[in-house]
Order: sequence, then structure tokens, then C-alpha cells
Amino acid sequence: MKNILLVLLLIFLTTCSYGQSKSDFDFIIVIDEAIVTSLSNPKLLIRKENELLSGINISFKPGNLSLNTADYKIIANSNDDLYLKFDYYDYSKGKQEVYNYDIKIGKNWFEKSYLILRIYNTSKKKYKKKLIPIKGTNYAYEIDYGGGAAIQIRKP
Repeated sequence: MKNILLVLLLIFLTTCSYGQSKSDFDFIIVIDEAIVTSLSNPKLLIRKENELLSGINISFKPGNLSLNTADYKIIANSNDDLYLKFDYYDYSKGKQEVYNYDIKIGKNWFEKSYLILRIYNTSKKKYKKKLIPIKGTNYAYEIDYGGGAAIQIRKP
């Protein structure tokens, strides 16, 4: 009986300490009007001009982005540019498409109560005539957050 209690206590303490080492954020990603359920190779990149200074692995589940607390402190203390980089696999009409995203984000995104990142692939006919893509890419994006939004420029 004592061994069982000791094991349960150990499991509880391990779970608590693991939970404290992560920083979680309410973060929803929508691509082409569909909520994203999985990303491939999600990372936060710290860059100065075009030079990569650091890459931070992150975890993403629908509605949640998490990273180690130590990595979050690195981001919070950095004055350099921050980018969210990931690959997204789209399966439609029996074909698989891979989209690569490299989106400049602000550190203040992590201070919001929630954030919705809406990405539109301007290579698709539906969005090509409506949105102006980010320079050098095939996509445009908008963000919604508690208290405001940043809307992508539309074509006239």
C-alpha cells in the first residue's frame, strides 16, 4: 500500500513539474477558412535581418501553442525579429499539397488572451483576386485577438 501511494505521489509531482515547465497560449490557426488540426515542423525563429540566431521547437494542438518556459523567456528578452515557421499539408481533390509558411510575428502576440491567425493562399483562385500576398510569398494573413484585429489589404 505504501509503495502504491509513493508511486502515485511521484507521478503527481512529475506531472506538476512538467506542467510548470511549459508556456501555453490560446492560438488558433485557420488556413483557407478551415481550422488547422496539425502542423508539420512548427518552430519559432529568431532572426536579425536575414541571419538566423535561434530556432525554438514548439508544440501545436488546435487552439493551443506551447513552448518551454525557458524558450519563452529567450523570446521575451530578445529585441530581434520573431517568425512562426511551419509546413501545412492540404488534402483536396485526391491530391496532397504542401504549403510552407514563414510569418513574421510580434512578441505581443503572446500577451493576448487569445489569437486567431487566418492564412489565405493567394495561389488559389478564390483568394488570388481578393488579397495582396505578403511580398515574396503566395499567401496573405490576418490576425484577430481580444480587443482588436489586423486585416490584410484587399484588392479594389
